[in-house]
Amino acid sequence: MTPVDYEARLVARFRDGDGRALETLFDLYVDRALGLAIRLTETREDAEEVVQEAFVRAFRNARQLRAADGRFGPWLFAIVRSIASDRRRQLRR
Repeated sequence: MTPVDYEARLVARFRDGDGRALETLFDLYVDRALGLAIRLTETREDAEEVVQEAFVRAFRNARQLRAADGRFGPWLFAIVRSIASDRRRQLRR
């Protein structure tokens, strides 16, 4: 099984509400999501909060991830960017 096939199967299980699939996806992507969030926020603490919120949103909105492409990473990173952007706007106010 290729890495893409493996991830597609994880995503399918994740979309069906499988908590273990989410844990596995978390393990696969948390470091990269945190790296992105650190670049987009002021502090590591802010970055960790962004990543935590991103995974919560991803879990709540699992059905929005299209099963056909099975690309969890880009979808998660878009969520991270959105949350970080919202935080920056709030800090400016």
